Amino acid sequence: MKRLSVLCVALVALVAAGCGSKHAANGTTDNSGNTATTAAPAGGGATKFGTLDSPCGEAPEGKTVTIKADEAGTGTDKLYLGVGNDRTADAQPGLNKELWDASVAFAKWCNDQGGIVGKKIEPVDIDGQLIKVEAAMTTACSQTFAMVGGGLVFDNQVFSGKDGSDFHKCKMIAIPGFAVSTDFSEATGVIQPIPNPAYRKSAVWLHDIAELYPEEVKKTVAVYGEGVPSIAINRDQIKATAKAAAPEIKFLDDISYKLIGQDFSVIAQKVVSSGATAMTFVGEPVDHSALLSELAAKGWHGPSFVDANQYDEKLFVKGPSVADNVLIRSAIHMFEEADTFPVMGELRDIIKADGPADPTIASLSVQSWSANLLFAQAVKDCVTNGSGEISRLCVFKAAKKIDSWDGGGLHAAASPGKNEPPSCSMLITGKDDKFVRRFPTDTSKDDGFHCDPALTIDVQGDLGKGNVDPSSPYK
Repeated sequence: MKRLSVLCVALVALVAAGCGSKHAANGTTDNSGNTATTAAPAGGGATKFGTLDSPCGEAPEGKTVTIKADEAGTGTDKLYLGVGNDRTADAQPGLNKELWDASVAFAKWCNDQGGIVGKKIEPVDIDGQLIKVEAAMTTACSQTFAMVGGGLVFDNQVFSGKDGSDFHKCKMIAIPGFAVSTDFSEATGVIQPIPNPAYRKSAVWLHDIAELYPEEVKKTVAVYGEGVPSIAINRDQIKATAKAAAPEIKFLDDISYKLIGQDFSVIAQKVVSSGATAMTFVGEPVDHSALLSELAAKGWHGPSFVDANQYDEKLFVKGPSVADNVLIRSAIHMFEEADTFPVMGELRDIIKADGPADPTIASLSVQSWSANLLFAQAVKDCVTNGSGEISRLCVFKAAKKIDSWDGGGLHAAASPGKNEPPSCSMLITGKDDKFVRRFPTDTSKDDGFHCDPALTIDVQGDLGKGNVDPSSPYK
């Protein structure tokens, strides 16, 4: 179960932003029982995160802000936001802890500016513990206004079909840090800051790999963990994207490995015997590291191109040189380049200062923070352009209107409203136990990414479908 849980995290497609003065909101109570926030005096609390004007702060002048009572969860005094995670799972303690830590830090950072339009944020722990998603959703449905900044490994299970624990039945909305399954990523009521739609993909990274290794990719083998449908879908998405936009990459027969107790010398021998000169790996960094070590022992040193979950120090567990030929796709800036892209250092420092003690900071921290920012912006837009009532429908519609989003410069721009992934990415590799930029080498152009909108394409295949609620107003 331990290996299964971590491998599911491998499916997270990363396509993957500030301090202000403290202000107290002035509270009154309206006749409906909602706590209303009246505008504070103008002139305080404005700040930025990276390139983004902070969406946090006091209520707009002239607006009385309320939260729709039957959607407020625990109460209308605050915005109670459910943060999905699996960090107390027995099989993998600390799983996706960075989502919770980043969301806690965001709440403190935003509340110090007055909250969102004067409403303070209260993170609610939606810990699915891998196998207790239904119970976690019961908490989300009863205690939260929205699910924001988190992610559940088995997120397809939020659709229990039961009153009180089903995402659709409790009319929930979500702006998650990530979505694993097609069921959830393309479900009604879900908007991602860095979308990863099943049938719309950027092929920039595969095009770049084919340019860098034109001979090696002619014999590529896909190695993947067996027995989990979503892992196979992730493999199929890579192959379908290559077929459509990087036909130079030719695939041999796939090789699967066991999720538990696998002897990777056996898998390494299969790779060597196949005649492969390149590899794509779908799985967790620890297993990838084990396979790379065994391949090196057999004299195989071909490029291994992988998705963004491999941007993890666990990739080096079998030695500092095992990742020298790994090529990691990323649409998120590297923490190692904070001198060049200061927003990464800004985020790191805020989480350290405002998050829980001993916070985990990783690539998912970026996605969680970006999701929280997107939610805050949508709430602000909802109130500014509306009556002042914060409702799920108003917030969802405001988020749908955001066509370009980069989290204040944390990641390449994507379109949450159109569910369009970034058309930019970079390739990261390992060197001496550290991650370094592989391509492009020029950080002065396109914010350090390689961008080509023409290489964002529709792909074909049986890649699942979103869980759609035809009766939902969240269109």
